[in-house]
Amino acid sequence: MLPPGSRLKISELSKSYASGPVPIREALQTLVGEGLVVIHPHKGASVQLIEPRIIEDMLEVRRALEPYINAAFVRNASINVIRELEAIEDEFEKFQDAGDIGSYVRADQEFHTQIYRMSGNAEAMYIINRHFSFIGAHLSRYGQSAERMQQVRSEHRRQIAALKDGDATTAAEIAILHLANAIRDLREIASRSA
Repeated sequence: MLPPGSRLKISELSKSYASGPVPIREALQTLVGEGLVVIHPHKGASVQLIEPRIIEDMLEVRRALEPYINAAFVRNASINVIRELEAIEDEFEKFQDAGDIGSYVRADQEFHTQIYRMSGNAEAMYIINRHFSFIGAHLSRYGQSAERMQQVRSEHRRQIAALKDGDATTAAEIAILHLANAIRDLREIASRSA
């Protein structure tokens, strides 16, 4: 993964990926559309800077979606899907305990993807997948506080319990708290890194 702000030169990317310039340009345009790359007229492209405000805005959008997503999960999820969610959380905690940040981030993303997937809403899936691109990069750069890592475990487990009980309202409230805590942690870590 290239760090935020890195210049992207088509010739270097073509060489690195053993590809011609046309597929590289097309890939860059796709990444521009996802907000991961910025094109600077007459200067080329660079990896999007990950500013805390961008992540906060994304989390605010997700907070607005959570009541809908959790209600859809309760309507559509079978007991097997809930068991899969519990298994994902078990893996998440195992990676967290081992200090394996990359696997921890992927398991966290799979946890939320499993919940969003049950909505059957392609746009909601697009939104969360786009957010994961930024959030994963942010976590790779800044990490999370130890307190936040413990909060995440508790919030996930409480959300699973509410979903298992068929209580979409409580599950959504927990998810909204989860996102508010993520925003607070983001601000604190970003302010210390500035």
